[in-house]
Amino acid sequence: MKSRILLSSLFAAGLAMMSSASVAQPAAAPEKINISMHFNVPQLSWYGLYWAQEHGYFKDAGLEVNFQYLRGSTLAVQATGAGQSNLGIAAADTALLGVAKDLPITAIANHLQKDATGVILNKAKGEASSFKDLGGKTIVTSDTTTLATLLRSALKRSDMTNKVKVLSVDAQAVCTLMLTEQADGCTGFSFAHLLQVKAKGVDPLFLPFSTPEFPILGHVILANNDYLASHKKQVRAFLAAVARGYSEANADIPATVKMMARIDPTQPRETLTEAITIIAGLTTSPRSEQNGWGWMDDESWKNLYIGLTEGNVMQPGLQVSKVYTNEYLPAKN
Repeated sequence: MKSRILLSSLFAAGLAMMSSASVAQPAAAPEKINISMHFNVPQLSWYGLYWAQEHGYFKDAGLEVNFQYLRGSTLAVQATGAGQSNLGIAAADTALLGVAKDLPITAIANHLQKDATGVILNKAKGEASSFKDLGGKTIVTSDTTTLATLLRSALKRSDMTNKVKVLSVDAQAVCTLMLTEQADGCTGFSFAHLLQVKAKGVDPLFLPFSTPEFPILGHVILANNDYLASHKKQVRAFLAAVARGYSEANADIPATVKMMARIDPTQPRETLTEAITIIAGLTTSPRSEQNGWGWMDDESWKNLYIGLTEGNVMQPGLQVSKVYTNEYLPAKN
């Protein structure tokens, strides 16, 4: 009997020690992820990341995400390649250039499935539904931007190179000549320049460079290759949280507008809803509808690469399949 009592006491003491040990164990520290952003202030197109941050999806995944705001895609790509950040967001053309220069980066998601740029026209000067309708018109762009390269590539595909006059000016003054009726159109972003022109009293038309027949992907999320190799679980968790952020934000535009107005109060409130709605349309495409959020393919990368090589921005010979991977994207629901 005494033996049984002793054994029971020892067993109970052991359980108590195990219980106290489990209680005493500290919670695992969250994995820190530094992500370089391609602009030095919040951008509307990042709303899916902000939604995930504000709703605790990164925290729930065991992540502490820190946004590093930089001046331009080039700096974001360089910081990611140098390991100064684990991840980055940048324009797809800058990512291509980075890979071509052997920077150790890989595109791991495409949050803007369609390129947001194109030609803005004044509807009062005539209808236009394609680049073939631009004959005899003057379009203003800036040769310091990729938009000029995409414009010339679109004109070449439509056999309109010698039928449209292209003027290059300072990037900050591209649409000024159109507004003063010295030109018929200008290149710009659908969720920015288009709305600015509209606010000036112009009823605009927009011809996107990315079309269903010739899809061009927009901005992408990058990873440093060393970080990607050693933190696969964390990268997958991050992308799952971002995908959820974009999905929920797209489903509740008023809440997204309210959030972005608070995050960046400098955004003009009168066009904010329209801008967010336009961006929401850019986050989806036939390939994402078929395969899931963030999906990339060779075609959309090749179409961008073609324009860059035609504009002598890049040299031919790069295998675009080496630029990206869909391995870490969440499975389609």
